[in-house]
Amino acid sequence: MRISSQSFSNSIMLNFNRNNGKLFAVQNKISLQTRILKPSDDPIASSQLAKLRREQSAINQYQTNIQRLSGNLATQESSIKGCEQQLLVMKDKLQEAMGGTLSAEEISAYGKELESMLEATVTLVNTRDEDGRYLFSGTKTGQQPVVFDEESKTWSYRGNDDTASTLVSSGQEIQVTTALAAAFGDDLTMLNTLQDVATKMQDGTLAPADYFGDMQAAFNAIEETHGKVGALYTELGGRQNRLSLLKDIHDDNNVVTDTVMRSLTQLDMYEASIELSSLYNATVGAQKSYTKIQQLSLFSLI
Repeated sequence: MRISSQSFSNSIMLNFNRNNGKLFAVQNKISLQTRILKPSDDPIASSQLAKLRREQSAINQYQTNIQRLSGNLATQESSIKGCEQQLLVMKDKLQEAMGGTLSAEEISAYGKELESMLEATVTLVNTRDEDGRYLFSGTKTGQQPVVFDEESKTWSYRGNDDTASTLVSSGQEIQVTTALAAAFGDDLTMLNTLQDVATKMQDGTLAPADYFGDMQAAFNAIEETHGKVGALYTELGGRQNRLSLLKDIHDDNNVVTDTVMRSLTQLDMYEASIELSSLYNATVGAQKSYTKIQQLSLFSLI
């Protein structure tokens, strides 16, 4: 069977292009320091890599959630700690006012001070995050949780009791919301009791003995609320500790995943260099052979 010069040339060019493709592939592997450029380079390892990348993506999302939640809880902790301190000061002030040694003017001044601290406490309950969302209104983050009704002269809660959580690990969530308003009693009993007492203390026509029972009730309510707020602060610390632990676990898992991925894709530079040299020589040799063959002619033999 005769083989035409055109078929022979095409065959040489096909081999030349095939070697060139292999040469470029090895060069890319060396450049990127990986032995896998496409799934067909190692189907089993490529399948494992795809699974590891999915796991790594999930871990990265968990870490992002943890970072955001930790910042949110830190702001909550700061506000709740502020409430705890305000309640302690208000309790001490009220106890002094109940001692029976203050003048009417001093009682009135204490009443104004208590009212001011009460408003500062409410401001802390109405804390917003950096995006302007209320932290202690349940899931109604666009609604101010505690508001004052000028007509009835009472405080009321406008949020809800629903909870929200964030996914921080596979099948594990941590609560975002904290029911701070609930610590002040049903219908914000503590705030309203203290508001009523502070108003009476500023009324010069009333003697402290006339509302001593109300002062005692306010004192007891503050003491109870102080205990509940302190418990919330402790519980928030527990959530932060869990987040810190999970963050460390995710960091360790990321290190392990990176190590496994590197082991699957690690390129043997010695073997790659030998293959590169072999393919380069083959390509150069094929190119020279093709050039010489192209220059052959029957007339050169005459």
